[in-house]
Amino acid sequence: MNKLPYTPQEIQGKFIACSLLLDPPSLGAVIYATGPHEGLPVLYNEIASAQDDRFFDDEIDHVIPANEYFQRVASNNFKF
Repeated sequence: MNKLPYTPQEIQGKFIACSLLLDPPSLGAVIYATGPHEGLPVLYNEIASAQDDRFFDDEIDHVIPANEYFQRVASNNFKF
């Protein structure tokens, strides 16, 4: 199982914009391009903020609670 890149306190009440990618299987998330969290999923404070992100595609992307995202990653051995 992958180690969580965030503490439980950091993901509390946060959301992640993601889509299911099939090849290779992963939950493709909007990620930070630079800074201390480079390469990690972006944490949004609210669903509307995630949906307003310029990288969000309302045809294929979904916004889910951050803790649910990381549970799915851990249970399905998806990469992040």
